[in-house]
Amino acid sequence: MEPRQVSRPVQQLGGLFIAAMGVFLTWQVWQVAHTGKYFMSVGAAGPAFCVMGLALVAFPDSRTERRARGESLIGLEGWALLTTRWRVITGIGVLLAVGYFFYLSGGL
Repeated sequence: MEPRQVSRPVQQLGGLFIAAMGVFLTWQVWQVAHTGKYFMSVGAAGPAFCVMGLALVAFPDSRTERRARGESLIGLEGWALLTTRWRVITGIGVLLAVGYFFYLSGGL
């Protein structure tokens, strides 16, 4: 049984929320980093949230993309469910998170 499809406006609203949380996390940790105490692992997630949220606003999710192409979702989950576009977006988010972590730790 395939999961029910979420409407595009609801996806975009969710994407805006995720992006806003990413901006908030990134800004909050950057602020706290300059005052002393912070959680780098939480703050590093901020850029990844921004990328994923903005991508969800700009593009349909991978399930919607696959359905539009007439593909079946049965048996697909996790990484296999992601389309090439969403794999690239996920990779960019991870790279930004790692880069921001190193920036906060003084490595860059």
